[in-house]
Amino acid sequence: MLQIDAVDPKSRHKGNLETEALLESKGVNYTSIRPVYIYGPLNYNPVEEWFFHRLKAGRPIPILKSGLQVTQLGHVKDLATTFIKVLENEKASKQVYNILGDRYVTFDGLARACAKAGGFPEPEIIHYNPKEFHYGKKKAFPFQDQVNTNLYIRAESQSCVLTFVIDINIVRT
Repeated sequence: MLQIDAVDPKSRHKGNLETEALLESKGVNYTSIRPVYIYGPLNYNPVEEWFFHRLKAGRPIPILKSGLQVTQLGHVKDLATTFIKVLENEKASKQVYNILGDRYVTFDGLARACAKAGGFPEPEIIHYNPKEFHYGKKKAFPFQDQVNTNLYIRAESQSCVLTFVIDINIVRT
């Protein structure tokens, strides 16, 4: 897989690329697995829970800016499957796999999808400018503010090389 976009120098994930480049330069046999936003049971960062807690409490959903920022999510089951498939497949050597679903969703769309999945009424969505508020170290919203971009990542390599198809999607058509 090629990383063709410039890396944000402020990204907390830029070390991934640096590590992959170092391993490559040293000839180390590695496989890099990059989960995007993971959802599902026993997840260390349950981003979807934030939506469900607010919906259950009947509270509005505050969403960054316009809410039209596009992102993708991957299920923990697909992440686990990727780990197994990588171990079973020599072609996974020196490859990078982004773990995500094959559907794009806006932040607003995710709020609506969670409401629908939980049997809640249409959520009250309030858009806000994060620069107008200071929350300290706490996050007011569970996703990164994709400043001037949307998050588009292709996942073809995981299905082609690892021969499996994403099983679970948070957003159904």
